[in-house]
Amino acid sequence: RKVSVSIYILSLQMFRGAGILTKQAAPLTANAQPFQLGRALAGRHGPSVDPRHGRVFLSTKATEGGHSAMTRRRVVTGFVKRERKRDSNSKGEVDDSAEDVLVLQRSQDVRSYQGRWACISGSVEEGEQPQAAMWREMCEETGWVEGRDLQLVRPGLPIDVDDSPKPGKTYSFRVHPFLFSLQSGTTSRDSPQIDWEHTGYQWVSAEGMREMDEGGETVPRLFETLQRVWDPPAMITDSGLQQRARGLFNDHQRGAAE
Repeated sequence: RKVSVSIYILSLQMFRGAGILTKQAAPLTANAQPFQLGRALAGRHGPSVDPRHGRVFLSTKATEGGHSAMTRRRVVTGFVKRERKRDSNSKGEVDDSAEDVLVLQRSQDVRSYQGRWACISGSVEEGEQPQAAMWREMCEETGWVEGRDLQLVRPGLPIDVDDSPKPGKTYSFRVHPFLFSLQSGTTSRDSPQIDWEHTGYQWVSAEGMREMDEGGETVPRLFETLQRVWDPPAMITDSGLQQRARGLFNDHQRGAAE
């Protein structure tokens, strides 16, 4: 049964995917089918979904002897956005369309990436769903709670992150990203109640996060993880296909706001 690209775009936003490594995405053309679009949006570090049949395509890392080795630690990362505070311009107008994202500086007491900038994150416990883990970590690390302070905008496709910060030390994570919106009526909305895991915080633009990531100030691939929930069509390199995907994505955004 043929499924439209628009349905697949919507399915990305609801995908919970506990997956295994995917094969590298194939090159795309403007005539790409929904499955190819899925590969593009999933990227080379997350599971691929065929919306025509609801299948997840998997591959695995192999150890000697051909046995698969699944050693990734499942974690969640939550990006909190808010409307950017801006001064009135010369015409007396205020631009409320721009948004910033919360980043926090990791303390020296955490196990990894001390001093780096990150977002709200934590491990997914055995038997726990990523979204439940995300709400738990969000409340523990900021004091903000579901409904009163935060609204879940969308989950994103998971991304696999491998990093060797120093010889003999290797991290392998499966990161489940989520995007949240800070409610306008939140008390002390500029001041999350950070705990021992962080020493400070700031609100930055998406572009500012990209620059911090490229400068080595953040945990690995933070900006790429943000893209999976902030602007999924930007991950498609083919201009024609990206334009189609962005139109569908924007239509859904407008519909959700109405």
